[in-house]
Amino acid sequence: MSQDPLIDKLVARHAELKAHVDKFYEIIAEFQDLEATIEKLRRHFPDIFKDLDFGTTATPAEVKSPGLAATPLLKVPTQPKPTLAVLAEDILKSQEKLHASDLLTLLREKGWVGSGDAKKDIRNIASTLGLKPEIFHNYGKNTWGLKSRYEEAEMMK
Repeated sequence: MSQDPLIDKLVARHAELKAHVDKFYEIIAEFQDLEATIEKLRRHFPDIFKDLDFGTTATPAEVKSPGLAATPLLKVPTQPKPTLAVLAEDILKSQEKLHASDLLTLLREKGWVGSGDAKKDIRNIASTLGLKPEIFHNYGKNTWGLKSRYEEAEMMK
């Protein structure tokens, strides 16, 4: 935490709003998955769905089945994709240090696609984190942590 209470308030509010935004995108993704599933079922089984109104919107191809009214497509703002460095920093906030291969697994769980080739992605992780020595510390053998946490540990010694 900083020594300025205003900065602390801003950071806390940012974290609070980020949690809401993350939840929003999670809910929208689930909604769109359900909507697509219902739409597929409507196309395959129109008789079952003809009298049911779920209040869902159409998929990109408007509904052409008899008895079903086409509704506008739900428009969701695109979420900016977090960078490798941002995701890695977020992961390392809850970990002491991680080898790049373990970090890769957690990055993929958070939605980072990379190249799909583990060897290339591990080199990419090392390269990216190595270019940000003000944030990341290399413990050696491709094991990474946050510089701030490393400095705190050094000061305690």
